[in-house]
Amino acid sequence: MSALTGDWRIFQRRRGHRYSTDDLLTAWYAAEIADRAERVLDLGAGIGSVALMCAWLFPEARVVGVEIQPMSAAMARASARLNGCQNRVGIVEADLRDESLDLPFRPFDLVTATPPYIPLEAGVASADPQRARARLEFHGHIGDYALAAARFLAPSGWFVFVFLDRNRHRARKAIEAAGLFSVRERPVITRAGRVPFLRLFAAQRSKADRKVSPPLVIRDGQGNRTTEYQGVRSRLGMPP
Repeated sequence: MSALTGDWRIFQRRRGHRYSTDDLLTAWYAAEIADRAERVLDLGAGIGSVALMCAWLFPEARVVGVEIQPMSAAMARASARLNGCQNRVGIVEADLRDESLDLPFRPFDLVTATPPYIPLEAGVASADPQRARARLEFHGHIGDYALAAARFLAPSGWFVFVFLDRNRHRARKAIEAAGLFSVRERPVITRAGRVPFLRLFAAQRSKADRKVSPPLVIRDGQGNRTTEYQGVRSRLGMPP
């Protein structure tokens, strides 16, 4: 059991899939983009980290997570019970690529995702299936996530996700193929002086001029957390 957000805790295996900076940034960016959200969907929910962070950030929201791995789905449900939010956080064990998939509370004001961004042919799979399927595209790629988001998104809703910055054009093509438009983006630099590693995306159904914000820098040149990133952690109820 590990600290998650505020006084909430999450179950995660010591050597299995664990929540990451990707999850924290996705939940934070979702809260920055969406002023309010009454219905939230997290695609590829894993152990429930983004879904639970969104539930904490939007305390009145109904949150649904879709996760294909039974072990991860069970851990996410256990974490929801642990934090006393099981009445408004539900985890559906299903394949997000299933076009017959129906979900409660649809359509959603906010859809989030931290999709795997390593193609099967380009990566080395972990010996642990839970970890391997969280990193490599065993159960869908960004195109599948974008199509699923478009199926469940409310007319004025937001689709917020994180992807590799160097593959940002791939993410944009996936968004457009799903009938959505990348409206806002923010690169993420892990340490000052380096090129961006990640990029946060916020897409909608309505076309608008894309706004790319200055990069969010996580650590300065000495390796210390920047003031802005400390603010990100503070927004999520984490110690600075």
